[in-house]
Amino acid sequence: MWFEGDLGFHLPLAGRGAAGYSLDPGLVPNVLFQFGTTRSVWEYHVVRLRFQRTGRHNHPCYRLAAIDSRTRRDGPVIENLGWYNPIDPDATKQVNFNEDRIKYWLSVGALPSETVEDILAKRGIGNLKAWEERRKSRSAVVAKNKVTAAAAAAEAAANPPKKDVKK
Repeated sequence: MWFEGDLGFHLPLAGRGAAGYSLDPGLVPNVLFQFGTTRSVWEYHVVRLRFQRTGRHNHPCYRLAAIDSRTRRDGPVIENLGWYNPIDPDATKQVNFNEDRIKYWLSVGALPSETVEDILAKRGIGNLKAWEERRKSRSAVVAKNKVTAAAAAAEAAANPPKKDVKK
């Protein structure tokens, strides 16, 4: 059984597909019926947990939303999951998340953005071991890029380019 929402794609009801087959978790099926027949084409799109920017100029505030991966940053959402205010001086008032719903979306396979994943991991939500591994690999890549850039700068300083002098 299918429900067509305002988002332009079909959401499964009761977690089952058209023929009773289980759907992959975190994937939203998009069923396109051709000319009134029952033949369908399945396309899978990942649901992402990401921030939507709100607030005014130089005073950002962000909403955490479960959103289709194809949707623009401030586009329509499937579900709002809370907000994040980085400007608030009180650390306890900076973050307000619905942790139960976030855990639900993560359990069905929604993928958080890197920023959302970092904030959730600091609050103890999500797969912390996988987050630590990704964080270490990202920091290793950044360190390698810094060493490469420093070596290139040192080489450029040691061997300045020769200027062509016209006589």
